[in-house]
Amino acid sequence: MPLPLLTEYSDALVDAIYRTCPAYQVVTRPDGTPYFVAGAFGCVFKAINPTNNRLLAIKCFIKHVDNKQQRLEAVASYL
Repeated sequence: MPLPLLTEYSDALVDAIYRTCPAYQVVTRPDGTPYFVAGAFGCVFKAINPTNNRLLAIKCFIKHVDNKQQRLEAVASYL
């Protein structure tokens, strides 16, 4: 099963943040589209809690990655 495209993630992100993390707002570019940084396997969107300026990174994959769960757990345990 193919993963969503970057544009599909971008379109769905604002609604998803509103429903799951209502204290956060998606950071947008001057044209109103969500700010993101793209890489080889996916992209990272940025959200902010305006009351305390805490940032949230939202990683979205556009390609399958071997051992993805193990890699993410290793990063989480390091942080």
